[in-house]
Amino acid sequence: MDGNILNDRRKALEESFFQKHDRELLDQLREKARARKEKEALAAAMQIKDDAVLDQLMKSGFTLETYEALNLIPLIEVAWADGRLTQDEREAILEAAAETGIDPGEPSYALLVKWMKDDPGDQLLELWEDYVRGLRAELPETAMAALRDEVLKRAREIAAATRGLFGLGDRINKAEQKSIARMEKALGL
Repeated sequence: MDGNILNDRRKALEESFFQKHDRELLDQLREKARARKEKEALAAAMQIKDDAVLDQLMKSGFTLETYEALNLIPLIEVAWADGRLTQDEREAILEAAAETGIDPGEPSYALLVKWMKDDPGDQLLELWEDYVRGLRAELPETAMAALRDEVLKRAREIAAATRGLFGLGDRINKAEQKSIARMEKALGL
């Protein structure tokens, strides 16, 4: 009878070990699938197809969420550059957010709405500039160029959204031009 008890305990220990091992393997598979989905989402958002560039972005801690936030700050900065956010700018920002996959109900969208309501001030752009300087040190030039092109394209779209008096005049005012120039400098232009 003692042999059966020992045999039962041995079997229970073996089963416990293999269940734990299987759980660990399953967790590893889940993590790989999650990373693959994150990489695919980042590739789609940034329109980058080069796996090496995407791997480098992800290795640097870049995620879809940080990409979204990175895109939001320049939009808000340009819109508030002249001290006010117009309805045209608001609509252009929301359109840009939708194009980058930011949906209502997401934290990025809530943050965007808050920033459209209340000017977050110059400190936000300073934080963004620090972040971008760090990215410039970490990312290969191809990834940085893609990021730079996307950020500046969207910032210029927001700046051009406000129409002059009766739809005439320079659509990008001096304050917006200054803000974009500051972004260009931070992005390495």
